[in-house]
Amino acid sequence: VIAKPYIPQLPFKKGDIIQSGGAMGKVDLVTVMHTRIRTLDGKVVYVPNHKVLNEQVVNSSARPNRRLDIDFFIPYDEDVDKVKGVVEEILKEDEVVLEKRGPRVVIDKFSPGYMEMKARFWVERKYAPTGRWGLNEKLKSRFDAEGIEMASPRMVINQISREKAA
Repeated sequence: VIAKPYIPQLPFKKGDIIQSGGAMGKVDLVTVMHTRIRTLDGKVVYVPNHKVLNEQVVNSSARPNRRLDIDFFIPYDEDVDKVKGVVEEILKEDEVVLEKRGPRVVIDKFSPGYMEMKARFWVERKYAPTGRWGLNEKLKSRFDAEGIEMASPRMVINQISREKAA
């Protein structure tokens, strides 16, 4: 009891989803020496508390909502307003996407041969690990139905031949 004010407070508690020591998962045990994390793929990782106290810790349970992004690539000849409308409609109809901070669809970057677009939206914390999966499938199906072509990131190499001078 006398030493309690001198013991550092860890930035999480049992049950929180954290990323620390190269592992991400649910904290299921905290001892004086280490923190045990059960990763999302079923592994058990022990992180020494001195590492937790001296490194960055990301606590995904600290806030009730999380922002997710879906990146996708569209050729320049696609109708951007149509693409944005389709994506916004899908996001507004999905029960996982929160209305309060309405979804946004923007052109994020211009790359050779395609535009990099981003759909940004908020979900409840419990949907953060899987919130994109169903939406990715809906986007692909709807793009196919609407005739919207997606591009794939690629590197273009142009070869210039030089003719030998006589």
